[in-house]
Amino acid sequence: MTGYVALKGRGSLNRVLKIGDYLRSDDHVRTGDNSELLIGFFNGTSIELESNTDAILDSEVIDLSEIENIAALEELIETMRSTVLAGVNPGLVLEKASADYEGLCE
Repeated sequence: MTGYVALKGRGSLNRVLKIGDYLRSDDHVRTGDNSELLIGFFNGTSIELESNTDAILDSEVIDLSEIENIAALEELIETMRSTVLAGVNPGLVLEKASADYEGLCE
């Protein structure tokens, strides 16, 4: 990133984007004069925005179904963690969860 880049997230005010900031689905980024931004995605793809460019991070930019799968997997991990902490046999929960999340990690 070089120069000035503004970020407007869901329900938030505009703010200046800093190197290393995480972006979310539907965030709106805008580069200023003499500014550039390279956005790297979790799946290894990236996009580069030149000066005075607007972009909304939606399904036109990245396959959002992968994000949904990650969210479901994080939910499963949290369920398993809570189960273990509650002293319940995680195998009982895992059997049901494996049916619910079949194909999630393909």
